[in-house]
Amino acid sequence: MMDVVLQERYTVEDLEALLESGENYELLNGELIGMSPTKFTHGVITAEITRVITAFVYEHKLGLCTGAEMGIKFSDENLIAPDLGFVASERLTKRSINNKGWLVTPPDLVVEVASKSNTPANLDDKMAVYFQYGVKQVWIIYPNRRKVMVYRSESDIQVLLRDDVLSGSDILPGFEVRVRSLFTGLDFLEI
Repeated sequence: MMDVVLQERYTVEDLEALLESGENYELLNGELIGMSPTKFTHGVITAEITRVITAFVYEHKLGLCTGAEMGIKFSDENLIAPDLGFVASERLTKRSINNKGWLVTPPDLVVEVASKSNTPANLDDKMAVYFQYGVKQVWIIYPNRRKVMVYRSESDIQVLLRDDVLSGSDILPGFEVRVRSLFTGLDFLEI
């Protein structure tokens, strides 16, 4: 692992230099957040939500989905890699990707799968950035609790449990999935 020179605030330019050395970080409000490999539960849930949303988006030609660990540049001090992002086709242009290869058009929808490395404060800080830069909805999936929190803003929150239906509302019109189906892989193994 490379020695990182500690500094108070980092920029995307600083982060790009670290990424070239093979280090893996997000940048949240100028602070480096280390990204380590995910564990089984996180990977299974991320794969399932990505599968169902991506299939729906592409079948209905709604836009573009981004995968886990793909960095999205929200500002010079915020480059975040959500587990899944969706950008509506009408918002995508050639300028959606900057000359460094980062997506710079904020997603309409961001999905995060909570894990032990996502502290409540970390998720709150990410949500603040997401909404500040124009994300319309954030879904946070909690595998251990088998629930989904749907945020339309930092204060407009809907809690969905196993038997509830997660709806794409006006962001993914017609998309619906029963919350329990997102956890099928975990239920199969009785995790």
